[in-house]
Amino acid sequence: MKKMEEEIDPLIGPATISELNKTIAICTQSNHVNLKIIPDGCYTDGKTIFVAPPPPKIDPVIRWVLLEGNAIHESWHILFKSDFYYLKKFVEKYEKKYARKIPFIKYIAKDIVNIIEDGRIEYQGKIRFLGNVETIVFTNSFWLRKRPDTKKMPDWKKFMEFLLQLAVCKGIKERIKSIKIKSLLKISRFYLEWARVQENSRCSFIAAEKIIDLMIQYFDLEGDYSQQVPSPPESTKFNPKSDNVE
Repeated sequence: MKKMEEEIDPLIGPATISELNKTIAICTQSNHVNLKIIPDGCYTDGKTIFVAPPPPKIDPVIRWVLLEGNAIHESWHILFKSDFYYLKKFVEKYEKKYARKIPFIKYIAKDIVNIIEDGRIEYQGKIRFLGNVETIVFTNSFWLRKRPDTKKMPDWKKFMEFLLQLAVCKGIKERIKSIKIKSLLKISRFYLEWARVQENSRCSFIAAEKIIDLMIQYFDLEGDYSQQVPSPPESTKFNPKSDNVE
């Protein structure tokens, strides 16, 4: 691992790994969760936390905060028992039902679940780990500032962008002109708020089902999702090749 870490980023050394492991042990309430440094992405499979160093051009202090924020976020997926097994079944259900009509529905289904579950685990984490609140808030705010402009996006893509902001920041950074998007976000906000206070992650799937069904009913879901929809920020990044929670 040491050789891999040095190849990825000189900043990632034994001291950094040691501190991250301490943070992960506290935030998972377990000494049995492994940390693995990877070139890109941040996610967990429930046993190992995979994190990538932020871009090297960023200030070193900010890079550390972002790295720690991502590790904390993934730790909370484990502590608050995000249901990795059911996620796969949930996505398969939508794929079987809508694959012919909406070939990329499985990606939308997984993204919506991840967005809602991110809001739930971060809400629960902020209540129990007050010392980590500023790190999580800063991490989310940083990555959301890097999001692409929504002006040229179709309505359903704008909706997903705004839903992400509602889930992890509880506010939207720009004015929404579409009455349809506004109305659907008001309904979706109810499901987000309901899911975030629940201790069982299955509630995130219930909320996701309601929101996905609204999207199918009211939006024209056309085009290649993998090419048209940008990835969520690091703390909620979607990896289409993975069945893990991110």
